[in-house]
Amino acid sequence: MKRENILCIRKHSAIYIGELGPTHVHRHGAPVLLIGLSGRIRIEAEGGLSVDCRSALIDAEVAHRLDPQGERLATIYLEIDAPETQMLRATYLKGRPYAFDITVPSLIGRGNESLIHNLELDRLLGAHLTPRDFQLDPRIVRCLEWLNAPQHFSARQSEAANSVYLSTSRLNHLFKQSTGVSYRRYRMWSQLAYFMRNVKQTGSLTQSALNSGFSDAAHLSNSYQKMFGITPSALIRGLDRFEVP
Repeated sequence: MKRENILCIRKHSAIYIGELGPTHVHRHGAPVLLIGLSGRIRIEAEGGLSVDCRSALIDAEVAHRLDPQGERLATIYLEIDAPETQMLRATYLKGRPYAFDITVPSLIGRGNESLIHNLELDRLLGAHLTPRDFQLDPRIVRCLEWLNAPQHFSARQSEAANSVYLSTSRLNHLFKQSTGVSYRRYRMWSQLAYFMRNVKQTGSLTQSALNSGFSDAAHLSNSYQKMFGITPSALIRGLDRFEVP
């Protein structure tokens, strides 16, 4: 029986389970947990790093290339304002760009894909992720809300800065300091996240590209590949299930 390729997008996370080909070098706008479900996957990063592993946690803005090596895998993207993001960073990254083989080996596999669907990180990682006493700067929280509003996708950064009573340079500094992601990359990330939700409704890459603030489908595809290492059409046409609650 064919195993399904599944993409489920939620408020603070997006989970893909299935098969992928090798990606181009890319940088995410949020941390990602990669899990080889049927075998070892390969992560290549700057400086000649090449690691074969069963799991990898890669922070936002870290340039890397993924080679699933023909294995079925899971990718879990966690938004930068999700509580799990700060807990994972504090537990496994501690200022480093990536961490490898952090999942429980006996729980990796097709029979435990429900743990991934349900985002049961404590069980997958074999560690209790204690909530951190961490809160984003209220101005950055408001800026995130502003950036995620479709009517602002084409707005200038100065307008975002004005909305939270900061200069553009101060917003850049505070945004990166608070989230670990540059303002510019997060802006693209928020547009692409909106695109993925919108294309489920429209069924049209071109229409959803325009709805998400991109000039055309080519602009969208180029931005998507820089962020995810593949084109949106390649991902979407390979899906058997696409869930956007």
